[in-house]
Amino acid sequence: MNGLRQLAHPMVRDLAWAVFSDDLMLASTIDPGRPALRACALSVLTEERLAWLRALDREPQPLLKAVGPRAGRRLGLYFEALWHFFLDCEPSVELLAHNLPVREAGRTVGEFDCLYRCRDSGDTVHLELAVKFYLYTGPGSGATGDDRADWLGPGRRDRLDRKLSHLARQQTRLADDPAAQRLVAARGLTPDRVEVVVKGRLFRRPGQPCLPPTGFNPLQTLQLWDDVDTLAASPVAESAGHGHVILSRQHWFAPLIRAFTMHPASLPGETAPGPLYTDTASLATSLRNDFAAGGGPRLVAAIDRDGAETQRFFATPAGWPR
Repeated sequence: MNGLRQLAHPMVRDLAWAVFSDDLMLASTIDPGRPALRACALSVLTEERLAWLRALDREPQPLLKAVGPRAGRRLGLYFEALWHFFLDCEPSVELLAHNLPVREAGRTVGEFDCLYRCRDSGDTVHLELAVKFYLYTGPGSGATGDDRADWLGPGRRDRLDRKLSHLARQQTRLADDPAAQRLVAARGLTPDRVEVVVKGRLFRRPGQPCLPPTGFNPLQTLQLWDDVDTLAASPVAESAGHGHVILSRQHWFAPLIRAFTMHPASLPGETAPGPLYTDTASLATSLRNDFAAGGGPRLVAAIDRDGAETQRFFATPAGWPR
């Protein structure tokens, strides 16, 4: 994604990553029974969209005002807010609704992430969004026979197969529910087609045999994770020439390009990614302290002498996920 390297503001870079990076999973594989389920055609970085990103990079205030309040909240909410901003600005579409709840008899049936109208075709599109990070826990560890069950979220409450099943059977089929049909029909929003976007990254242990899960986008690459007790001797923590940063969740999306090379307040809304650890021992000590206080796996970035990220990996408590 060459256009991303040209952008300086971290939230503009997150926006570009959220919308225009390669999908994590191929949309056509999420629900094999529905060949019409497709990826969002808007995720193509055209020259016009790159020019828009560059202009926003120079003047990011509209993005900061619209999305900034969600930047420190849950990753999914931040990811959705970035997409809502894009759809609201994209000339080829009209954003009709987002986070539209469907309720019946006092209970929530579901929620439409986005409904937009394509100005060229006139179609109304139901778009579902997801951003996920999963760690490989070994062949058959999910005990289901589905290779996607062997990929676990860092909080251990989420698993790749469950997320994709929920997308296929519930989220992307919401418009089939009678209550949802009544709601969108009353508002003139009945969708003509459904699109799905799943972004994120997958991580495996170094040296562990691992095949990508079914549906993994071949344009993506598997990244690495290791536990804190083996970090010093692990290839995941090889020096990048400057050190490592334990990333706050606000910095999980776009790679860093200028860590510690400029004052954190030099750009509107910019925040420092975290303290710099110049040796693996101090990094491991900080991680152990965090884990002892109840923290879960942490995402770490290796930084070169120019302040640019060279790789990122997950560091986990010893024995994780047990």
